[in-house]
Amino acid sequence: MMPPWLSCVLNSHYFSLIIFLGAFGDAFLFSAPFVFGEIFFVAAGYALAHLSGYKIVLLIWMGAVLGDICSFFIGRRCAERILRRLTHKRPRLRLNSTRAAKLIKNKGAMTLIIARISGPLSKIMPFMAASLGMNFIPFLLADFLGVVLGSAQFILAGWALAKGLHGRF
Repeated sequence: MMPPWLSCVLNSHYFSLIIFLGAFGDAFLFSAPFVFGEIFFVAAGYALAHLSGYKIVLLIWMGAVLGDICSFFIGRRCAERILRRLTHKRPRLRLNSTRAAKLIKNKGAMTLIIARISGPLSKIMPFMAASLGMNFIPFLLADFLGVVLGSAQFILAGWALAKGLHGRF
C-alpha cells in the first residue's frame, strides 16, 4: 500500500515538471554541481511502477538531452574564455581538461557515451566536445544513447524499489 502523501506527490500536476527540471539541472553545465539527477531518475522509476504510461521516462530523457545541448552550445560559443579563466591558476584542472580533450579527440562520440554512464565526467563532456569542434549530429546521437543508458540504471532501480516495497515484484 502506497502512503497517501506519496500518492499525492506522484499524481501532482507539478511532478512531471519537477522531474524534467531535475534531469535538465543534472545535465546543464552550470547547475550540474548542485543538482543530483540520480534522485530524479529513481523517482521517475518509482512513478513508472505506479503510473501507466512512459511519459515520465521521456521527460527524463528530454530534460537530460536538452541540458546537454545547452552545455554544448555554451561550449561552442564561450569555451575558450571559460577554460582560460578556470584553468589559469589551477594546474590540476588544466591537466584534467587536457586529458578530457585528448580522450574526446581520440575516441570521439564513444567518450560521451561512456562519460554519461560513468557519472561525474558527463557534466563537462558536452562542453568539452563543443570546444573541440565536434559536429552537432554525432554529438546528439551519442548523447542520446548515453542518456538512455546512463539514466536507465537509476530508473530501473526506482522501478524495482517500488515493486519490491509493495510486494508485486
